Amino acid sequence: RASEESDIYFAKPMLNVRKCEIIDFLTSRNLQWREDESNASDKYLRNRVRNELIPLLNDLVGGQSVLESRLKNAEEQSRKLKRDISLRIDDQ
Repeated sequence: RASEESDIYFAKPMLNVRKCEIIDFLTSRNLQWREDESNASDKYLRNRVRNELIPLLNDLVGGQSVLESRLKNAEEQSRKLKRDISLRIDDQ
């Protein structure tokens, strides 16, 4: 999506592809997965979220598929709420 400060568009075509799917794809073509060593470090918040928070949330809700379903539901509710608020503002 384009930033408000610029016309730069950041495409993330593989955002919905799981790491295990990428590794399986590479393996089936005799290619090797390369892991950036900084991903294992808790120095960065994004890594702490990935390495600590997400596994904890998975455990609390009963698994990764349940967490994903709940997050998708929350995302859809957020979209609907945003759309509803926008329509109400436009009606004024």
